[in-house]
This record gives sequence, structure tokens and C-alpha cells, in this order.
Amino acid sequence: MTHDDTEKSDETLMLAYAQTGDPRAFEMLYQRHRTPLFRFVRRQVRPEASAEEAYQDIWTSVINSRQRYRATALFRTWLYTIARNRVHDHFRRPHLHLVVESGEDQRPTDGTDQPEAQLEQRGRCKDVRQALSLIPDEQREVFLLKEEAALSMSQITDIIGCNEETVRSRYRYAVKKLRQLLGDEA
Repeated sequence: MTHDDTEKSDETLMLAYAQTGDPRAFEMLYQRHRTPLFRFVRRQVRPEASAEEAYQDIWTSVINSRQRYRATALFRTWLYTIARNRVHDHFRRPHLHLVVESGEDQRPTDGTDQPEAQLEQRGRCKDVRQALSLIPDEQREVFLLKEEAALSMSQITDIIGCNEETVRSRYRYAVKKLRQLLGDEA
């Protein structure tokens, strides 16, 4: 991977992958989006095996849909639209339900944190996950798209298909409820 490759936009990489099947382009997209995408899925789908299955389904859909990709919107918007649909597909299965898992956070670490700091961070993450499980699904979804995926309000609007004021309102209500639930930690 060259320095020039790392500076390419997601849309350029996806077009390269779509047009020529460039595996380096796909790998870069995967590396850029794997952690926030996994957290977005993991914090909504349970059990863990189902979250991992949904996550893999998302990337399989990206691969299978690559020739239909058009850079008319940001790649992230396209990716999270697929992700949202897969999460909802898993939610529709009778034995699955949309929840925020209260287990260990699956975020990769760089190994630089001290054990005490890691324990404290895990405790805070657990509190946040529990609080997220108590807010309505629509609010949680908007909150996670904004905070985990770092998407803009207009991108979230495109993904969930409602107007921007509705998205902003859901986000505000989610933040307000989380602040109430978490108190000073928020």
C-alpha cells in the first residue's frame, strides 16, 4: 500500500474495487470502516454470534453489490444504509431482537492503556451500553449513526429516509435521555 493509496477517498477506492475488483482498494475500505461498523452492529444485535453474522453479511453485500455502486453519495452513507438494512433484517427474525449488549466492548485496543484505566473505561462503557438499551430504537439508531459512525445529520437522513428535523429531534431526545440516565458521567 502506497502513501498515495491512503489518501484516496472512500468513493475512489470503492469505484476501483467495483470496476476492477482491486483487492487493495477493498482492504483499505475494510480497514477504514471495520471498527465503527462493527460497533454499530454489535451495539444493536444480540447474541454476539448474530452480530458477527450481520457484520459479515454487510461486507458480503458490499462485495456482491460492488458493480451497482455509484458515487452519487458518500461511500459511508451507502455502507451504513446496507448496515441498517442488515440490522433490521436480523431484528425481524423471530429469535432475535434489537438490543444493546451489556457484555465486553469489542473495540480493538492499542495496548497503551494501563490496566486501571482499562477497567475504569470498561465500567463507563458498560454504563453507556446499559443506558443505550433503555432509549427507543429510533433514537438509539440515530445516536449510534452519529456517534459511532461519525455520520452527519444529512447522511443519517439519507440512510433512514426521514427528514432532517426528525433525525435531529431523535438525536436530541437520545442525548437528553442518556444524560438523565448517566447523570454526571454524560
